[in-house]
Amino acid sequence: VFHRDVDPVQLYITMAGMSYFYFSNIHTLAVVFGKPLATDEAMAERRAHAVEVMIAYLRAERDLPENNH
Repeated sequence: VFHRDVDPVQLYITMAGMSYFYFSNIHTLAVVFGKPLATDEAMAERRAHAVEVMIAYLRAERDLPENNH
């Protein structure tokens, strides 16, 4: 079901970035978008979205270039 060509280091960095950016900028993002992002509901929504993005990436059929850096 999942692709075997996923670089685990890149996958980890992407997962960490999706989480860290949200929480390290939560107050600024809340002001910019005019939406409370520190609520339990908002954080659950963010988590669900991050999971959806990662699953879609892992399942996606894609043609990767030889050197995908």
